[in-house]
Amino acid sequence: MSREEAARYISVGTSKFDQLVADGGKPKPKRIDGRVIWNCFALDAAFGCN
Repeated sequence: MSREEAARYISVGTSKFDQLVADGGKPKPKRIDGRVIWNCFALDAAFGCN
């Protein structure tokens, strides 16, 4: 999912999401064909979703 979708998925704003990823310990994005995406399963594991 995109950065915006990932932030919405964990119920934070994009700025806070960027901060959480930059601080480390949270999933880094993957780059596929020039598109930056986050894996929903990695977000679930890192943020305790679902």
